[in-house]
Amino acid sequence: MNAKPAVIVTSHKESPVDLEIVRGELGDRASIRVVPLPHRKLTPVEEEAFISQMVDAVVIFQRPGFITRKIIEACPHLKFVITHGAGVDKIDLKACEERGVWVGNVPGANANAVAEQVVAGIMVLLRRLTIANASMHRGGWKRGRYVGREFSEGTLGIIGFGNVGRRLAQIASGFGTRVIFYDPYLERGKIHETPGVTGYDNLDDLLGQSDYVSIHVPLTKETTGFIGLRELRLMKKEAILVNTSRGGIIDEEALCVALRGGMIGGAVLDVFSEEPLPKGSPLRHFSNVVLTPHIGGSTRECLQRIAQKACEEILLVLSGQKPVNLVRTAGTGIDLTSRA
Repeated sequence: MNAKPAVIVTSHKESPVDLEIVRGELGDRASIRVVPLPHRKLTPVEEEAFISQMVDAVVIFQRPGFITRKIIEACPHLKFVITHGAGVDKIDLKACEERGVWVGNVPGANANAVAEQVVAGIMVLLRRLTIANASMHRGGWKRGRYVGREFSEGTLGIIGFGNVGRRLAQIASGFGTRVIFYDPYLERGKIHETPGVTGYDNLDDLLGQSDYVSIHVPLTKETTGFIGLRELRLMKKEAILVNTSRGGIIDEEALCVALRGGMIGGAVLDVFSEEPLPKGSPLRHFSNVVLTPHIGGSTRECLQRIAQKACEEILLVLSGQKPVNLVRTAGTGIDLTSRA
């Protein structure tokens, strides 16, 4: 009897995968092995140790960890790497292309969870909830200090109008908030076709009109440092910048300059250029910055959706078929959707 193909799941308590769904969906077809890759780059010694646990992989279902060239080249049976969500910036796409390994993602499964967190973060700052909460826990009661602003009275500018951006627009519109967007990857003819929102042809106009700016583009060569000091200077003085996409999209040094200088009103950050966020990061010292540890998609419902959809893709590969959600990454020149 032939051994079942190995499906490696990178997961640990800080970055969990719904393993109950994975085992229930794949257990009859595959040998499931959990490898607890840390959410950082490995030392050479660590990498060798983890490779020894992954060498027979046919599929890697990646949540934490970097899937490096060395890992990919060490797995001779590898056919498919699928990430837990949408972003594939921690997978060596070039190495996969050279090896003929498919790379897939699970687009849209985290859209509602991430969009809800964006709105929650904005409201926390607008209503000064963290400051009021801290004061109350210290025994305070100074109502006059916490006069806030209403989310519905502002304009939300969305950078990137994919699954998360569109869901965010729906939620914000339900509050009565005006919604505008800019998407450098959206086909020109579709920019002005979304009912209830206004598409902009350039980023500068969006930044100048928005009371809240939320980023939802992938991390590529083109989007690294996409929001720098120039862009921050274009924003309103009371504007709130939100990033739940990838940390490298914002120049964090420039953001600190803008916050110190009162160029913008605050920020809501769930992702960072270095994760975990260093303890000495100056971002930790601003009272008008809400920080969360990359938990935009961390809801029970979202974890269940991602696991279910990822398993559907993995089952296609194990059956000798082409998965549906394969990666074509803008700006890299790499197309992994057409592997034979």
